This record gives sequence, C-alpha cells and structure tokens, in this order.
Amino acid sequence: MCRPFAQSFLPTTILAHCDAVRGGRQPPHLTARVFIGGLADVQRFRTVLGTLLQRKLYPAEPGRIVTMADFGRDGRPTLKIVSANLSTRSLQLFSPHRTPDVAVADAVAASICLPIIFEPWQIGRSTFVDGGIVSNLPAWPFDEERELDPQALTIAVEIADTSNAPVVRRFNWIPSAIRTALFGSGELNLRVSGQAEQLVLESSLNLLQFDLTVEQARQEVRDGEAAASVRLDKRLFRRPELYRNACEVTRGLAEDVIESALEINAKRVRVAIAVPDRDYHHSLRLRFSTGYETHADEGMLMPIEGSILGEAWQAQESRFELAPFPDKLDLPGDANRFRRKLLWPKLSWQLCIPISDKNGRPRFAVYIGGDAKLKPDERLEVAVTEIENAVNEFFSLIIEELSELEDDDGLEKHHL
Repeated sequence: MCRPFAQSFLPTTILAHCDAVRGGRQPPHLTARVFIGGLADVQRFRTVLGTLLQRKLYPAEPGRIVTMADFGRDGRPTLKIVSANLSTRSLQLFSPHRTPDVAVADAVAASICLPIIFEPWQIGRSTFVDGGIVSNLPAWPFDEERELDPQALTIAVEIADTSNAPVVRRFNWIPSAIRTALFGSGELNLRVSGQAEQLVLESSLNLLQFDLTVEQARQEVRDGEAAASVRLDKRLFRRPELYRNACEVTRGLAEDVIESALEINAKRVRVAIAVPDRDYHHSLRLRFSTGYETHADEGMLMPIEGSILGEAWQAQESRFELAPFPDKLDLPGDANRFRRKLLWPKLSWQLCIPISDKNGRPRFAVYIGGDAKLKPDERLEVAVTEIENAVNEFFSLIIEELSELEDDDGLEKHHL
C-alpha cells in the first residue's frame, strides 16, 4: 500500500511518491482515482467507531446503532457535527434535532473525508466531504445554548497548521488553497455570542502521516491533553481568579479611602476590569468585576465614544466624574438606547484608571463606581487622588504576574 509522506497536497507530489514505490509510471486509472475517489476511504474507521460507541453507550445491546438522537438526553451532552454536502452544495449540520436517525459513526465519517486524501462518504443519496472546507472550527451550532445561558463558556479546540507556508506559484497554489480552507477560517467561526476559549494545539505529525505506530498516536494524545490542561487551568481558573481578587482589593482600597478621608459611608462600590474584545477597536468590555452581582450592566460592552470609561482609555489618563454625568459621556444617541436601560440607576460617581505594562502598552482600565453621594470639594479631590495612586501602585505590583497569564497579543487573544 502506498503511504505518502508529502508535506503538501500537491497532486503531482502525491503521485510521485506512489510512482517511486511502484518503480514505474502511474497508470491513468490511478490518477483518476486519486483526484475523484481519494487515496483511501474511511470505511474501517467508521466500522470501528460504530462498534466503540455501541459498547460505550449500550453495552447490553450488541449490534445497536448509535444515532444522533442518542445524544442530548439521559445525561449525555448534545452532539453536533459539521460536514460539507456535495450533493446539495451546502454545509450539513448533523444534530439530534436535524438528523436524529443518522448514525453517529456515519456523521463523523462524513465530516473527516479530506478532499483528494479520502474518498467522499455516502449517506443516503448525498455525498459528503470534510466540513473544514466550509467551517473548520464550528462553534456557531451552539449559538442558541449560549444565548440561553450568557455565562456558558465555549471551548473550541483547533489543531494548528505548523507547516512552513511555501511561496505560492502558478503550479502549487492548490495545496495552499486547501490548507487555507481547512485552517484559515478559525477566527471567523469563533465570532460567536458569549464567551469562547480557543485552544490551538500544535502537533508533531504531518497532515498525511498515515503510518503512525500505536505508541506515536498515544503520545500525541498525551501531549495534546497536557497542553490543553495547562492552557485551560491558566485561562479558566488562574487568570480569572487573579483579576477578580484584584477587583476585590481595589474595592477595599476605594471604600477605605472614602470612609477615612471623607468620613462618610462608602455604601456600594463596584469595580470592573475593562478590556477590548479581540479585534474590537471602538469598545471596552467590563470583563472581570465585583459588586455587579445583582446589576444588569455586568459584563456590558461600553463604547469608547460617548462614555467616561472610553474618554479615559483614549487619553490614557484617569477620569473622575460625579452625577449628573456630562451628556456627551453618558451613552448618548440611539445606538446606546438599550445600554442606557441597563445602567445602574443609583450610580453617583465614576473613576476610570487606565493601566499599562512596564513597556507603556495599555493593557486594561480599572473602572470604579459607587452610589455614595460625594460632595465636590477639596477633600474629594484629595480622596480621588489617593484612590488613583493606591490603584496604580497595587497593579504595578501584580502587572508582571497578570502579563504572564496573557498571550503576546494581549488580554483578549482567545476571546475569554
């Protein structure tokens, strides 16, 4: 059996490997098979997967075919699989609601048939190939679940294409086109509602490396599991905990200064870390916070134009305002009408403090607000300055630790 090791999908390269093994020229029928039928099929994989699913889910029912309808019930998570339907020239979503009677093994087989490499898969009268040519990182099928639970977190796992990109020329653009289709749409597919964490895992394997030993395959799985565990621990536990603890400390600092310097009850003080979402340039998200537990504006996306927070971010200078807030900075305009409805009606003062790293690069802003009625006098000016200095000093102590938990491109590289 010919097992190509080519680094690209270039058909002439694949055929050259086959020709070298055979020691002669390629017969025309093999060339046709490569382009039309693929180098291999997934029948054996489909059979083994079907058996494994039956033994796992229904061990007492030999021969039972596990279908899409068997997921999303009896404590099992909902399963959704994406493929490309060549017969209808459209994307195909297999799910318990759309395709309840389709065997899970068939849906998986339909979703992995990489063009040229694997023979397309037939389900009924339809022909399917790898869904990656349409949607390679399909987080969108779970949009409804995220809308129903805004706190739900989507974890999307992607295998990185680590190969070196060749110079695209007239006769080698096909492999680049296929790789672009398979690996180039991850960012687009993660444009989803709610929080999403993208895990990009690197592999030492080549895309066409079919002759793995069992130990090599197991080692790849172990390496991927270890890398995912480290990333998830950092992104889902250590980083959020550190930011929320920082918010708690900041709230304590603000309350202490207000009560000691102004000799009044600080009442309710709220603190949030405001950051730009990935590739968002006109807004800041109130990402981590404390004091917002019963308020509708928790996690709000704040426009840079038309907000006190945005004004401080643009100028990279602290900004303090008392109610009534300036009209031009109080979310004006029709575009902000729904945001205005979500605002905490008792908000009496706001203090926004931009925080930069040791290189002077803006990282986030600390957004502080409360409902205590503060009198605009000299004592208040001193108190605000004291809060600002205390916050800057505190974050200067932990900015290195925070930076270590972030990616090179900043807080929101992976959307969380």
